Amino acid sequence: MNLPIYQKLFALYDNYEKKTTVAEDHTEQEHQEELDFLQYVLDSEVMKTTYAFLTEKGLFSGTYENFGEKLYTLWFGQYERATGVLSSSGFEHVFIGEVKNGEVSGYHNWFSLYNQEKGGHINYLGYWKHANIGNNEGHGLEFTFTWDNVQKPYGSTMIGTSPELELALYTTCLLTYPNEQCHVRLGGTDVFIQTWTQYYNGELMVGSSYPDFA
Repeated sequence: MNLPIYQKLFALYDNYEKKTTVAEDHTEQEHQEELDFLQYVLDSEVMKTTYAFLTEKGLFSGTYENFGEKLYTLWFGQYERATGVLSSSGFEHVFIGEVKNGEVSGYHNWFSLYNQEKGGHINYLGYWKHANIGNNEGHGLEFTFTWDNVQKPYGSTMIGTSPELELALYTTCLLTYPNEQCHVRLGGTDVFIQTWTQYYNGELMVGSSYPDFA
């Protein structure tokens, strides 16, 4: 496990308002924490490989620095999810989770779930589907839980995967098959990544991205 990147991820947990009706304040410190986290992702081999793949396929053009700027907009650019206020981003929705219309929305990152459960905020209620990824090196789960007593009726996550792998995979699928299921094989296991796009001021951003398991 690459501890520094998990430390950077952990530092982001208190940066966001969970309710989609509350606007984000997005301070300079929070902005810098996002940049620090993203830099670790950009320094990873998996993201460098992702850049090479997307460039080769004509899905992105520009320098690696340009690619980092694109990733920031895709994942950390703020938009209105449901209320007319800047209350959401792709990163918050997928990795941190939100509360919308009385239910948990998003929340597809195992490390965040693990830490919130350890802190007494997540109550795991059971699963519908479990998948092994790569000879039990990773797992996939479709399940339900409550977060501070608010339920996620049906959720999914990969377990044991790194933040940089998830960002690379979700970004690739979003740019390749937007608003569709993207079929990949992870460790010999079929995984279908569902992506949803969001636009704000003409900029493409991540609406959501999550795994489904065959």
